[in-house]
Parts: sequence; C-alpha cells; structure tokens
Amino acid sequence: AKTFFEPLATNVSLSSDALTQDAYVRTADVYFMSKNYTQARTMYDNVIRMSWPAEDYATFQKAMITGISNPTEKINLLNTMMRKFPQSNLVVDANMEIANTYLAQERFREAIPFLNNVVNATGNSSMKPQAILKLGIAYYNMNNADNAITEYKQLLNQYPNSPEADDALDLDHRNRVDTGERV
Repeated sequence: AKTFFEPLATNVSLSSDALTQDAYVRTADVYFMSKNYTQARTMYDNVIRMSWPAEDYATFQKAMITGISNPTEKINLLNTMMRKFPQSNLVVDANMEIANTYLAQERFREAIPFLNNVVNATGNSSMKPQAILKLGIAYYNMNNADNAITEYKQLLNQYPNSPEADDALDLDHRNRVDTGERV
C-alpha cells in the first residue's frame, strides 16, 4: 500500500488537495501499521500542524503511538482531541481508549466517567456492551458489588446475545458468590 500512496503524498502543504491529503494520511497509517512509529508520528504531526480535515484522526493516532510509552500523555492528547473536535466520529473511541488506559493502570474510579460517556453516546452502539461490562468490572474492583451487579444485569438485558453477555454472566455469578448471595 505504501508504494501506492507514498508517491501521491509528496510535497504536501497547507493547500494540498483532498486526494493528496488522503494519500498522506494513508501513508502515515501504513507506517503506523508496520510499527514505524517515528515516521508515522511525524506525518500525523504534519496533519495536525496544517489543520487538515483529518486532524482529529491524526491526533487520535498520535495518541495511540504516544500511549505506548506515556499513558498520561495519551490521555491528554485524547482529551484535547475531544475538546477540539466534539462532533468527531472518534469521540466514542477516544472515551473508550481513555477508559482502557485507566483500567490498565487499575485507576478504576477515573475510568468510570469515560465508560459512561461510551454507554450514553448516541449513535453507534457497537462499543456499548464492552463499556457496560468494563463498568461492572471497575465497580467490582472498587468493592462496589451492588453497582457491578447492576451493570452486569443491564448488559444482559440490553445486549443478551453479545459476546460480553457470557462474561457478564460469569462475573455476576462470581460477584454474587463473593458477596455471599445465594446463586
């Protein structure tokens, strides 16, 4: 793919046409996917610097690269992207990424608002079952069994056929056993 897009994406400028901009971003994505993060980051930085329409996407991708070594800066970049582009299609993804970053650090309380943002978002619901399950897990890890059970029940009621529903059943059972409830 790089050999196709890269020739189209040379000599980019603030006034590059849409095709050139698209080819440039796709070339950055090829570098990203091939784990050449230094080149990808440089290219995403250029998109951001030139304020192209894909600036929200470039900021998101830059955050993913940054998060490899600096989770705090990843969160900062994603929050900046959401503030600067509140209508972006990537806002739900950014909320989930922030939540996942906090969960990975076992900062469960900090993850909850971002998971709730995913659950309460309008439109695409593909991440909602995952967010509800992770809310339950966060509450469980904060020793809040009642809220964990509530989240698992919500998941089972709203998304009974989702892959996360099976996990919710197992976690709900474990949670009830832990709290001494009859199962």
